[in-house]
Amino acid sequence: MARDSARLALPLRCWHDGNTNDLPILPGYIMHNKITADINGEPLDLLALTLTTDTASYCWQGDITLSPASFVKLKIDQRAAGDEAVITLRINGQRWDILAEDYRDTRKFIGHSYTVTGRSITAKLGADYAKGRHSKYDAARYARQIADEQLNLLPYRIAAWEAVDWLIPGDTYTVSGQTPIEVIADLARAAGGFVESHPYEAQLFVRPVWRQPAWAKPTPALTIPANLILSVSGQRRISERCNAVRLTPAAEQIGGAKAKGGLVYREGTDQQPEASTLTHAAYTDTDVMRAAGIHALSETGTHKIETVQLPWAEKYQLPLASLGAVWAFAEQGQTWQGIIKGVSVAVDLDGGAPVVTQTVTIDRYLGD
Repeated sequence: MARDSARLALPLRCWHDGNTNDLPILPGYIMHNKITADINGEPLDLLALTLTTDTASYCWQGDITLSPASFVKLKIDQRAAGDEAVITLRINGQRWDILAEDYRDTRKFIGHSYTVTGRSITAKLGADYAKGRHSKYDAARYARQIADEQLNLLPYRIAAWEAVDWLIPGDTYTVSGQTPIEVIADLARAAGGFVESHPYEAQLFVRPVWRQPAWAKPTPALTIPANLILSVSGQRRISERCNAVRLTPAAEQIGGAKAKGGLVYREGTDQQPEASTLTHAAYTDTDVMRAAGIHALSETGTHKIETVQLPWAEKYQLPLASLGAVWAFAEQGQTWQGIIKGVSVAVDLDGGAPVVTQTVTIDRYLGD
């Protein structure tokens, strides 16, 4: 049968056309980076940059090294507390807004630089900027509702609540001098979750640390080939593996009824040994107790905290790591996996060209 040679059905396919979580294994990778910094649209001369976040923090933290001429534009010493300059950073199209909160300088015979330190704009929900509040919830509310109410009349919002949500009876939960972020983080931790900030919007996200138990070995979202790993180091963290944990409310009476606790345990075990009892006023529902129990048990046993340095290369399907995601790493003929608990982005100059790397902190569960 005759065919038009211009329309031959050739099995031509590029690696980036497939629907896969495996990155391409290539003999070499070409990286092209574009980095900018500005204040109110006025360019800044960026010499070096580090951005860091983790599940124990609620916002991004930045170390931004500038030339003296650029540092002067920030007018840090002339500004009052709460009126910090906002530095806008863009790395390969992704944006961060960082408050210029403090600085340190380096003086040399040849060369003088300033390193500005600061956090995401959501830092203004914390104790350095926000006042503590006092309130007692006499009517039943869901945890998400209480968290949202902390942001009333403020230009911030919770963009996503991915941790469990549960009903907290009236006369149970009290805010006693905590700042808005302290209340939100308290409810997140009660459910085994963490708070994360949008890199530049006035938005928060509440997510579970362990979406599945550590021993469930969830399917990784991405597998990193060995030739994309720049360096890796690890430190074991050994503790007794616990098979059960008790959870109790902080008060004897919950919403006028007798308080009830719970026991969360791993199926197929004798429920021994037990982890230290967890106590919180908001442990009023089986959903939150189960989530908190899974988190507590997942943190026990033998773990290895791996620190992996990688490029950040969207063109090769290697994105910036996200907290709570599960990634796998092919190393020395074996593949291991863990959840991401910390992310750091570094920008340095090498021969005048910007080099961008990301360092990912992985919690790798070694138990069964």
